[in-house]
Amino acid sequence: MLRRECPSMPRPSPRSSSSWPSPSSCSCSGLPGCSDPTPCCAGGSAGYSARLHHELEGLAQHSIQKVGVVRFNPFADTGGDQSFAVALLDAEGNGVVLSSLHGRADTRIFAKSVQAGRSKHALSDEEQDAIRKALSPAGV
Repeated sequence: MLRRECPSMPRPSPRSSSSWPSPSSCSCSGLPGCSDPTPCCAGGSAGYSARLHHELEGLAQHSIQKVGVVRFNPFADTGGDQSFAVALLDAEGNGVVLSSLHGRADTRIFAKSVQAGRSKHALSDEEQDAIRKALSPAGV
């Protein structure tokens, strides 16, 4: 997502951890005759806040929001549920399911992509359960 800013607004350094400046630091913020449609100029403070909110909502849709974890024991010769499958999905059910199979001699880790709650790769029962848990409403 590209972000245009008012040319007169100071920008944080790409290496700094500071956030974007407020519209009050923009010299043309909300001034009559300013035709720049950037967040700091369109609508003054209210426009800046609304656009920032909209941008953050869009970013949040593609961040990890749904997590499902299943622990299990795939081998009879090992004790405890040392193996696991974890689904990490965004709001649309896209993401990844990771699984780790812990054996006596080694541990194997697998990663499979997930699109809309499904994968083009064959999924184990535990991986399917992890995705199902991630997609289920909270508390169910």
